[in-house]
Amino acid sequence: MKSYWHAITPGLVKMLVKIYSAIASKGENKIHPHKEMELTTTEHMNMTKLRFHGLIAKCKEEGEVQRGFWLITHRGVEFLKGEIQIPSRVQTFRDKVTGHDERLVTVTDVMKSTPYWEKDFSYEIFEPKQTSML
Repeated sequence: MKSYWHAITPGLVKMLVKIYSAIASKGENKIHPHKEMELTTTEHMNMTKLRFHGLIAKCKEEGEVQRGFWLITHRGVEFLKGEIQIPSRVQTFRDKVTGHDERLVTVTDVMKSTPYWEKDFSYEIFEPKQTSML
C-alpha cells in the first residue's frame, strides 16, 4: 500500500468555482454533480481531491451519507474568496488524509494571478441541517 500527495491545482480551483456556482444557482448547499452539473470525466474523477483539502464534503442525512450528493464547506468558500490559506498538498493513504504540506497557499497563489473569474461569492453557504432520529 502506498500513500499519495495531492496538490491543489488551478483545475481543482476551477471545479470548486463550478460547484459553488451550481449551488448558488440552486439555492441549496446540496448538489448531485453527476445529475445536476456538466462536468468533464476528469472533473468527476478529481472531485475527491477537493474533499481531501476540506473544500467540499459528502452530504449526510440522519448520519447516513447521501450517495452522490456533495456540499461546499465554509472553508471552501473562504478559500475562493481569498480569506484563508490551505496546505498546498495533502497526503492520503487508503482514502484518508494522513498529512499536510507545511507550505500554505491562497487561491491567488494557486491561480498564479488574482483570480480571473467575475464571480459574486456573496451567496451565503449554509451546511445542510443534519436531521436526527429522536
